[in-house]
Amino acid sequence: MKFFELSENEIMNIEVIDGQHKTFVKQINELYELLGQDKPETIKYLLNQFTKEVKVHFETEENFMKKYSYESYYSHKLEHDRFLNKFLEFTEEVASGKENLNLEKLKSAKTWFFNHFELNDKKLGVYLKEKNIK
Repeated sequence: MKFFELSENEIMNIEVIDGQHKTFVKQINELYELLGQDKPETIKYLLNQFTKEVKVHFETEENFMKKYSYESYYSHKLEHDRFLNKFLEFTEEVASGKENLNLEKLKSAKTWFFNHFELNDKKLGVYLKEKNIK
């Protein structure tokens, strides 16, 4: 069993967003597999790739929200900004040697995803479907 898996409940039926969510999960699982291993360069690389993908994903959602005048744009974006800033800080700490990849951070990212999905992304998905976005 993988550390992080999506169920049908986490599918929005918005192709680009679902694909990005799957990438998010895949990358967290790749990082999980590296826990306890002495592969600092691989870990740094994957953390950087993850943060790049997260930025692209958040921009995708935010662009949809702006384009279709989504009422909860600002609160949704604030959640994105908080997560991204915390993860960027962690990535920088790992790169500088102040922090190591750890299960607590991966669990935190996983929990954040599920909470964010339930509280924000599901609503956005319904809204976008009403706008005939696939």
